[in-house]
Amino acid sequence: MPIEGESLEAISRKFCDKLNRLLAKTISAQRIVFIGVREQGAVIGFRQAGIPTTAKLRTRFGEMALSVGLLCGAASLRRNWFRLFVSEYRYTLTPTGSDDPLWRWEYVKKWPRHTDRWCRHHVQGNIPVAIGAHDISLNDVHLPTGYVTLEEIIRFCLTDLRVKPLSREWHEILQRSYSEFKREPYS
Repeated sequence: MPIEGESLEAISRKFCDKLNRLLAKTISAQRIVFIGVREQGAVIGFRQAGIPTTAKLRTRFGEMALSVGLLCGAASLRRNWFRLFVSEYRYTLTPTGSDDPLWRWEYVKKWPRHTDRWCRHHVQGNIPVAIGAHDISLNDVHLPTGYVTLEEIIRFCLTDLRVKPLSREWHEILQRSYSEFKREPYS
């Protein structure tokens, strides 16, 4: 069922509630909050006392900080009734002690400038990559991906980084949430 309501703020708050239920049952009690409506849309992310924050995760490689930022829009379905969509996301995982994210998944529905040509769905990171005789950083390219859901980021944290799940049913919780996402037009 799509997230719908009477205003962009109302549906953004519903989306925050949905994401917080998902996080609290899988990897973190850190809450995603509705930050406000800007010209570009509604801003959603981790905040504490109005200050940007992250969810601290204990991984098999040490502590990492998960950051989630979303920009949402609202499609008008009829007078005073709207449906949520995600126009941008940015998820990052940063090892404690590092200033730069190790991985950064990003998406923009529309390029910022009409001259932009990079992949709108991409992953970047502070990771050295050898291409033939050339060494580059993954930050130097926009490696294409599909649309990456928060459920997939959580799954990556639980399976590959071995973050301890907050529920034994984490797999079923992620499957159910992802199935709802696939039926809901977020993007």
